Amino acid sequence: MQRFDHFHQTKPGLLLFGLVELGLAYGAASWAIDSGNVLLYIATIILLIGGIHNLIKLIWRLVHDQKRA
Repeated sequence: MQRFDHFHQTKPGLLLFGLVELGLAYGAASWAIDSGNVLLYIATIILLIGGIHNLIKLIWRLVHDQKRA
């Protein structure tokens, strides 16, 4: 589990997790629209926030790493 967490903190890990969460959010949103299930709408929002959060952390790291170099 520590290796998994360590990978999540790297730049490729943040990119991968962000894109996967956004993809899952898209799938959950499509399913929520078709079914009208409120829980799927909530899952969509949670996945969307998580994906955006990971991508923002990635951009933050990219910008601040360039300033150090």
